[in-house]
Amino acid sequence: MLQHYHIYRDDLLNFVTCANFCAEKTDGSVHPVWKAAAECNTVQNLPLRELVSLDRVYPAKGNDVWIVENSGVCSTLLDYEPAIPIICTNGQFKLPQIDSIYS
Repeated sequence: MLQHYHIYRDDLLNFVTCANFCAEKTDGSVHPVWKAAAECNTVQNLPLRELVSLDRVYPAKGNDVWIVENSGVCSTLLDYEPAIPIICTNGQFKLPQIDSIYS
């Protein structure tokens, strides 16, 4: 019910770690921060507060998405292939991770 009224519990520290994704804002424009991060293969910790303003999240290249639980595994995969679209759940799924997967 709180989410329906855009009230989120801990919307700054509830985040998803990901790399190599693009995102569109609700007006259909590409989000410039996501675009720049994907161009530089930058890993992002994105809080729920930033995710709720997005309309769509998608891989910067291709259609495949890697989802891993362990941050060490995530980092090693990015060392091997810096451009893979990857989400690190850091344990159990939290709302931002579920939101980014289903965007």
